Amino acid sequence: MAVAASSLPLDHAFCPDREGACFHCGLPVPGASSHRAAVDGAERSFCCVGCQAVAETIEAAGLVEFYRQRDDWSPRPALPDLP
Repeated sequence: MAVAASSLPLDHAFCPDREGACFHCGLPVPGASSHRAAVDGAERSFCCVGCQAVAETIEAAGLVEFYRQRDDWSPRPALPDLP
């Protein structure tokens, strides 16, 4: 019997809460990063203050279901060529 992602804790949904990865975007967390916040009752690590702020906003709005519903990372835009 399949279990709906919404009934699973965040650690079992598509949220790579793995060592060294940003909980929000999945990019590597710099070793010296102090960006941490509680999301859905657990301490999470973030790569930057932006990801931390977005996750805290999602938490404060009661929308942590977002982390359970996503099934892939958002595509990242290509960086422009610099002269």
